[in-house]
Amino acid sequence: MTPEQVKEKLEGVKWISKEIKGLYLKLEALEGGNRKANTKP
Repeated sequence: MTPEQVKEKLEGVKWISKEIKGLYLKLEALEGGNRKANTKP
């Protein structure tokens, strides 16, 4: 594997990591919204 190939793979991993973080933030927001909705009388 060439250094350029390694760099390309690392860039892909960084992109996936950002996507996962974004999904976790969306999940937290959804769960927080559900909790608020469920606590209303």
